[in-house]
Amino acid sequence: MGPVDVFASVVKMISSLAVVLGLMVAAAYVLKRVFQRAGTVQSDGGLVRVLSTHYLGPKNSVMVMEVLGNIMVIGISNNQMSLLATISDPEAVEKLRETRKGGIPSVVTDQFMNYRAKLAALRLPGREKKNV
Repeated sequence: MGPVDVFASVVKMISSLAVVLGLMVAAAYVLKRVFQRAGTVQSDGGLVRVLSTHYLGPKNSVMVMEVLGNIMVIGISNNQMSLLATISDPEAVEKLRETRKGGIPSVVTDQFMNYRAKLAALRLPGREKKNV
């Protein structure tokens, strides 16, 4: 047996780990998209659209939906759906429609904010945030 090149072994191990993690993330993304689409019903006229969903806890969420041009906020719990509010302010309706048309989907931003809050909670109490 010859000498073992530690650096080459570490690089090989890290690259293999990166490939495996990349495949896992890609598989999770694809499965989430497939299952998310499987649960939705596509109508011919597009009369009902879910604009945003925010999960509050297990089996509890709030949805912003557009039905026949009306924007509604609906609370969903374990065994019922409740109309929480109807948004009729023209400026708010336009802002919701513009937000939905462009940029990043709200599901991604909700997950990002959730992870950001978790990271903030992990900070040690004695450490201050440095301005760079």
